[in-house]
Amino acid sequence: MTREFKEAYKKTVANEGYLSNHKDDKGGMTWKGIARNIHPDWAGWKEIDKILGNSGKVVDVKVNGYIEKLVQEFYFREFWLKLRCQEIIVPIKRNKLFDTAVNMGIKNAVKIMQRSMLVEDNGILNDEFIKNYNK
Repeated sequence: MTREFKEAYKKTVANEGYLSNHKDDKGGMTWKGIARNIHPDWAGWKEIDKILGNSGKVVDVKVNGYIEKLVQEFYFREFWLKLRCQEIIVPIKRNKLFDTAVNMGIKNAVKIMQRSMLVEDNGILNDEFIKNYNK
């Protein structure tokens, strides 16, 4: 994971909170923004269930370095790499795209950025998008 990713991750995850399980949230239980109903196979769920089953304390999940590693790997693989963030030159633009995608999904984030560039908002992340976004 790159220094640039770690900077963007730190800003984004600060807004995600920790454990949430609101009855009206269609994502169900979430940990640092990772929704269990959307990402049921994320390896962190097994660890979280084990910790909460043993101690029942969210604080024990918060301080678990292995779970934090899994969270970072998830965001790097599922968002940073898929968004091609390493190709975006301006840090504030890179971080904005990353943060928006984490909250709204990749396609929606790309559409929003395309609208801001006054180009067709088709949600397609390709070489043309990267080139225009870097202008």
